[in-house]
Amino acid sequence: MDKGQRSSYLSSNVKKLICFQPDGFPQKGCYGDLFFKDGLLNWNAVEEICNLDQCFSQDGVSDYIMAISHLYPVSYQVHASICQLTTEEFELKYENLLTWTTKSKHLLRCFNLLKSPQSQTGCLVTSLLLLTSTLERLLGDIFLTCSDETVTCPSLLKDLLKMQELRSVLGESFMNCLEVFIGSPCGLNLRNLAWHGFLSDGELPAHYVSFLLMLTISLAETAKAHNEQTHFEKLSERQLIKYSESTIIKDVFQNIELTQTDNSMSKLFSRSHFVTTSMLSLWYLASDFFQQERYEYAVMILLPQLEHSLRRLYASVNEMPGRVQTAESAEFYTTFNEILSPELANGTPNLLLQFLEPCYIELLLDILVHPEGSRLRDHLSHGEVDILHFPKYLANHVLCIAITFCLRFCPDDTSGIDCFSGRDCFSELDGHFGQLDNFSEISITVQDYRSIFHPFSCFRRELSTLICSLLEWKNLAQPNEDEFQENCSEDLYDKTAWERIINTILQQTSFAKSSAEMADRYTSQEERSVCDEEVLKIMLSLLDDCELHTLFRPRYELEVILVLRQVAGHCLQTSHQIQQISQTRYSEWEQKTLRSRQRNNYKRFWFHLPSVAQTLCLLTVVIGSEFNNINKMTGAQVKKNKNKWLECNEVCKTWLDQVSVYYDQHIVWKHVSTAIDYAVYWCGVGV
Repeated sequence: MDKGQRSSYLSSNVKKLICFQPDGFPQKGCYGDLFFKDGLLNWNAVEEICNLDQCFSQDGVSDYIMAISHLYPVSYQVHASICQLTTEEFELKYENLLTWTTKSKHLLRCFNLLKSPQSQTGCLVTSLLLLTSTLERLLGDIFLTCSDETVTCPSLLKDLLKMQELRSVLGESFMNCLEVFIGSPCGLNLRNLAWHGFLSDGELPAHYVSFLLMLTISLAETAKAHNEQTHFEKLSERQLIKYSESTIIKDVFQNIELTQTDNSMSKLFSRSHFVTTSMLSLWYLASDFFQQERYEYAVMILLPQLEHSLRRLYASVNEMPGRVQTAESAEFYTTFNEILSPELANGTPNLLLQFLEPCYIELLLDILVHPEGSRLRDHLSHGEVDILHFPKYLANHVLCIAITFCLRFCPDDTSGIDCFSGRDCFSELDGHFGQLDNFSEISITVQDYRSIFHPFSCFRRELSTLICSLLEWKNLAQPNEDEFQENCSEDLYDKTAWERIINTILQQTSFAKSSAEMADRYTSQEERSVCDEEVLKIMLSLLDDCELHTLFRPRYELEVILVLRQVAGHCLQTSHQIQQISQTRYSEWEQKTLRSRQRNNYKRFWFHLPSVAQTLCLLTVVIGSEFNNINKMTGAQVKKNKNKWLECNEVCKTWLDQVSVYYDQHIVWKHVSTAIDYAVYWCGVGV
């Protein structure tokens, strides 16, 4: 397969719909009554001209070709009308309507992209990407505004468009228009064609984008016309996602700095077999947007293009028919979900995952799939991201991933081998591009990449944070007064039981080396320390050195890890609360502002603190051991342990609630004791 094998990735049926032009359709200017004097669409005229009711029958059978033929001249006239406006005229003319949507800046950007010079026709696709995500978000806001507070908004556009609440608010004709343009796969389906990377430069009619823009602007008047209730004066706007500037992913790749004279990126795109000729202009445009610091546009273009190229590779490696690469109206699209799945639909292994090194798959899963990653394509395409404050580091990360794949499938100057069919040319990156400024560093980074947002990776970081928090207990400020050393009550600490617990737990973990030393250390109450620093440091070191295998772990393992993370989270909260309590009470002790009962409670707090600390240490060691051994267990063992950890999690939750009332020693110690019991129960030992 060479770069120019396909000029279009639309099936013949879809291309026929997209490029449809009715014979002898009325030219522009013939529908002057489509607009009111204020520039708004005259929906009565639109309904009369289009007559969509006859295209959408009540029995569920729809004639989309007829609907498109009716809408074509209307959309053409709308396009001719709004393209006569300057940006200032457009903003002034529709100011009130734009303000009502709360997305005025987004829609103005759509208009500017729509009117970009023909030399940058890729801007039309960018306008559609931005417009469809904005429109979907607005429709969801309208749905929530007119619905009961307990109702949740459908996560998929196709489900949202079926909501009767929207039809009641916006009217049948308006919703039928949306169904034709961005709803059913039997219609134009412009939203999915754009976001899944099927539209190449020049295949998108501009008048369809203009009409969608006008539909979006008309939402306010349409909603008010069909519903006179005052709550439509303002939308129930949902909070947008703002990606944090302080994130671990920020430092994965070094910053790419592009200049107008640097054409290395364009050369890479043009030579790599990962990029098809028909999509090349979109890749160039993404690079231009990145250089212009329009990071959200760059990412909007690159994500669909990554899916498009990976779909080609997926089909080639798995020897699938050409249909898999194209957008079909009667078949499900091949998307990231299928491309990154371990198995094909027929149950056979997905050879793409064997063909690519794990680091490439981890990169994609981290940014697209894992819940604690950015899930960038999902959030962007559904309009959930604050694109007005889109961070550079995230665009830089996506661009580096794109460069990585382009390098991966870029032959050297002499091979001439097609990288999508000749398997021998994939492993080497010693060609010209691997040596350009940032490219070699990117290649090295990718080869060393390990998942950041897989649940295993997240748990390791959280467990390390817990250990570091416990290690800070040695710095807790304690009054140094004779009266403070007096026993104010009998400790419930059982030396013999504690020795058995420590020995049993540590002998079953990687920390057996220090188990004897730790058991010997607790021979008397006087020798008890707040926290066993040595064991925690050993555990921290082992966690850092542990090599995680995160690709496609069994579901039952992920379920156990979820519970372990909850237990670790409760322990961490407990640790933080105790440190906070200790600091607060110490300050009050030094300032002599504690009452008599508070002083006694503070003494009891310190008297029992070693037991609490050792319980937390014990839980931490057991959690770490379970994590370290989880891949060595059978499914039955893991599932059995899950039930124990669920019980332990409930105890830890209760314990956390009681930390704030530490002054009642029996309440606190009751839950400390129970937590120990569950840790021992996990090991199959009775105290």
